[in-house]
Amino acid sequence: MNQEIERLPYETALFVNRRREIQEALERARRVSQGVEERRVVFFYGERGSGKTWLLKKLERDVSEKFSFATYFIDLEQEKSRDVNVLCARAPSERPLAVFVDSVEAVDEGFRNELLERLLSPLAQERWVLIMLAERGRPSYWPDPAFRERAETYDLGPFEWDDIQELIERQTPGTSATVDVVFELSRGYPWLTYLLAKRWPDRLGALKRAAALFLEGVEDDLCCCLKALCVLRAFDESRMAELVPIHCPELAKEVRDYPHQVRLRQRLVRETTMVRWNDGLGGWVIDEPVRRTLEALLREEDEELWERLHCAAYRLYRRWAEEFGDERWAEEADHHANSLSHRLDACPGRRGQEEG
Repeated sequence: MNQEIERLPYETALFVNRRREIQEALERARRVSQGVEERRVVFFYGERGSGKTWLLKKLERDVSEKFSFATYFIDLEQEKSRDVNVLCARAPSERPLAVFVDSVEAVDEGFRNELLERLLSPLAQERWVLIMLAERGRPSYWPDPAFRERAETYDLGPFEWDDIQELIERQTPGTSATVDVVFELSRGYPWLTYLLAKRWPDRLGALKRAAALFLEGVEDDLCCCLKALCVLRAFDESRMAELVPIHCPELAKEVRDYPHQVRLRQRLVRETTMVRWNDGLGGWVIDEPVRRTLEALLREEDEELWERLHCAAYRLYRRWAEEFGDERWAEEADHHANSLSHRLDACPGRRGQEEG
């Protein structure tokens, strides 16, 4: 498989969106270049495929060209040495300096803290140094206050329809995919948009490849869990117990009681870096581009299993709505009923059958 097709190399002419983040970052860089900026650490958080790396690359070029910064780009996912001594030795001595650290989630806490102590914290004390970091998943804990209380943070959400149209025109010229079709599947996440549009009209092949890339390096049992939970907008331990055995019968023992469920959920959060807590939804959520890809692929490959999972979720939420009188669960039941549409008639334990 052509690696260029998988992960499009950064080119300024192909970059789309993030206007607010760029404008504010460049204003911060201008102030750092004058030695008058107090908040010199910036975090960009985003789901898998939300364009974090490209944003850092864009900012690296812009601060260099506009304000004559020396730049230092560290991709922790691609870094082969994993040696803090090497990373320290590579750091430029010129000032002003902009340091970009990508894929923070790719290293463990010990390495991250050593990198912080040896390189990043000393640099953060200098008035002519700007540090920008990108991380997927739950934000890491940074002992240095400059990386907590005094840091600026941005959550990189999906693109709007107009930006997706521009992305497709720039990055996949000549594709047969329409913006509406791709947007319906990708929901505005740039990397997934690119992968789909590049392979269109091979919808199944595009979904398979996207799923393989998203799950690259994830243990088989956790992959199965993600596939079982992909029909849920949010989950917790009890919902895992209902759905995981349907898709992954071999993991039934791993969700048989609450302590086992917690351990499995903790592994999903820690080892995949694609699961995080969402207050609004009241549960753990899978990164949306990953979830949407896995659900669309499941429906393409095994619609009967896709229906069974939605049915199980519908029955569970319907029961909770009636037991607890919580409108939130009724809304979730309606979501799964709408997903099933006419197939709801074949769903055992649906509300009409229960009331009849």
